[in-house]
Amino acid sequence: MRNAECGMRNGRPLNDDRRETRVVCHSSFSVHRSALTLIELLVVMAIMTIVAGAIVVAMVGGMRHAQVKGTQAFFEAVKAQMAQYRDTHRMYMPGWSDGNSIPLWQALEYEGTFAAKKDFLEKVEEDDAEDPTFTDPTTGENVQRYRYIDAWRNPIEYECAPPFTRFELRSGGPDLELYTDDDIIVTD
Repeated sequence: MRNAECGMRNGRPLNDDRRETRVVCHSSFSVHRSALTLIELLVVMAIMTIVAGAIVVAMVGGMRHAQVKGTQAFFEAVKAQMAQYRDTHRMYMPGWSDGNSIPLWQALEYEGTFAAKKDFLEKVEEDDAEDPTFTDPTTGENVQRYRYIDAWRNPIEYECAPPFTRFELRSGGPDLELYTDDDIIVTD
């Protein structure tokens, strides 16, 4: 309501006959609020919690997608290098031990180091089961040993059985288990 409707003019009561008149005005404009009520505060906090939860879920899904794509890209790079090896030697590197696949680093160890991003290499340390160095058969020098790993820090499996014309690279994928539905596989 306007002041005139409340019996006021210029902040003073309207009083034509100059008598004291008490004016009672119930106006929503005359009440000034300076704080939120508890209910309003709880509603705002609930909305912020829902939005934060949605952001976290989106980030986790995006990170998982990025890990899968990164591992697939690494596999494609290894596949291209395997093709170069095949062109030179007319076969793929053997990758078979007692009827089982072997870690990729064991297959590549004596064939020289394939180019790999540091994200997919892990240095073998003294306290690991394997010897941290090996002797390069071409030079006779001790060389630091590295494992080829996927985006989840697990060894990449390599399989290439006789006659060494087809190979398979396999990562356990997001669930970290080999031979499940989410495995990342590249074959030739």
